[in-house]
Order: sequence, then C-alpha cells, then structure tokens
Amino acid sequence: MDEHRAGYGYGSGTPGGSMPALAQPHRGRAFRYGLFLAGAIGLGALLLWAIAGLPTFGEYAGSYGEMLNLIGVEERRAANLVSSVTYDYRALDTLGEEFILLAAVTGVALLLRLTREERIGPLPARSEIDDALRFVGPAIVALMVLFGIYVATHGQLTPGGGFQGGAIVATGIMLLYLTAGYRNFRRIASRAVVEAVGAGGFVVVGLMGLLVGTGFLQNFLPLGEFRRLLSGGTIPLTSLLVGCAVAGGFTSLYLEFLEVAVETPGIYPEEGSGRGGEGTVIGERVDVEDSNRRRSRTDRDEDER
Repeated sequence: MDEHRAGYGYGSGTPGGSMPALAQPHRGRAFRYGLFLAGAIGLGALLLWAIAGLPTFGEYAGSYGEMLNLIGVEERRAANLVSSVTYDYRALDTLGEEFILLAAVTGVALLLRLTREERIGPLPARSEIDDALRFVGPAIVALMVLFGIYVATHGQLTPGGGFQGGAIVATGIMLLYLTAGYRNFRRIASRAVVEAVGAGGFVVVGLMGLLVGTGFLQNFLPLGEFRRLLSGGTIPLTSLLVGCAVAGGFTSLYLEFLEVAVETPGIYPEEGSGRGGEGTVIGERVDVEDSNRRRSRTDRDEDER
C-alpha cells in the first residue's frame, strides 16, 4: 500500500515529481469553495441593497397597482384583484412560469434517467400499511384533492388560485404513497397527463383570444356577475389550467424521486467496502429490457390479484 501511494505522490520523498498528482482534486475543491464564497458575498450585497431600497411600511409608490385598484374590479368583475393580475393582465408572465416548471420537471427526469436505467429486477414487494391509515387514507386523499380543486377554481373570489390549488392537489396525490403504498401511487402518477393539459390548455386559451379578434391571452369570455363563481371571464379557466400544470409537475417530481429511492436501492458503494451495496451493479450495464419485462409481469400479477 505504501509503495502504491508513493507512486501517486504521497509523502515528501516521492518519485512522482515535485507536485503530487492527487493534490489536484484538492485545488479544484478550493477553487469551487472560493467561487461559491464570492457568489454568496455578491448575492448578499445585492439583497442588502434591495432591502435598503424598500419603501417604509404603509407607503406604496407603484402607479401600476394604484391604477388596477381603481379599474380592475370594474373591468374584470373579479373580487380577488391578485388573480386578475396573474391570470389576465399579466397572463403572459404566468404562461412563462408554467413552462419554467415544465422545463424543471423535464430536467429532473433527464438527470435521473441513468439511475432509472440501472434499476434492477421487478418492483419491490408491497409494504405493510397500518390498518387505521389504510382506512382513513382514501378519505384524506379525496378531501385534499377536492380542497385543491376548490382553491384553484375560486381564485377570482377568494385568496388562492391555480398555483396554490395545484400544490394542494399534488400533496393529496402524494399521500397515496403513505396510505396506499408505492405501487398504487406509481400506477396513478405515471398515467397523469394533467401537466401537459394545463400548459397546452393555457396556450389554447390564448389562441382563442386571437381567433375572436382581441389578442393573445385577452379576456374574451363573458365577465358574469361580481362575486359569482362564473365571474371574471377567462380568469377561472386559466386558473384551473395553471392548477393542472402545477399539480402534474409536482406529481411528476414526486414520482421521479420515489422511483430512485424505492426502485433503485444501493446506487452508491458503501464507504470502505470497495463494492456496491445490496442489489447494486458496479462497472457493468444492467439488462434494461429484461428488467422491464420482469417488472411488467409482476405488475400484471398484482393487478390480477
């Protein structure tokens, strides 16, 4: 071992030269730490500068907000002015935020693709769930999803909207993993297409505005009566579509991480063992097609039972 280390430049009397070869990773780590420290200092300075420029409490100097306070309710007949801005006046910004979420989910899926390809064998055995949790779980999931839909569809009337409602719906779907097990959660989450429906539907609503002769993402539906469910024109519709996109995006993220945590155990070798943990293949590729065939056969057997 000493000779092996000496060959790589360990110790003072090494034949490997004046600069140890294994010291280079340490220099790279120091560079990364220095880069992080410089960025953190710069970000902190910008945050302090932004906080120092904030108006004092109770003062508002934004003419845009003052103008919307005067005309927003009358123009859109929506009680929640924030939803009028998010899903109508600044709907184009909201569309961009939807596709940012879509890009983030796509990036996570691509980064975890190699880990999914290294999955070994069929799905893990069904875990035992407490009887009380199994009994009350479906009711909790149904209430969470129903409440999320309510928040998403009533954003023009009360505080809330598609972003908050979509997060609540995704939380309810995530509870399936705790109350019904991973298999049931995976069966439902893997078939969800609500994210594509939400993002695509938002674009369709914008194109409909062009077709009726107003403009992209312009409010073209009847405004309805103030403080009624069908008020605000396209605001309830776009809010619901945003809720679909957020719920689908978060659910996809949950599924991606759970696939790695549950289906691919022991990805990294145990420290000091020199080999992979249980169920790990190090240095060789796994037969992905054979693994997928065995997993599909196991899923069919579970469905038949």
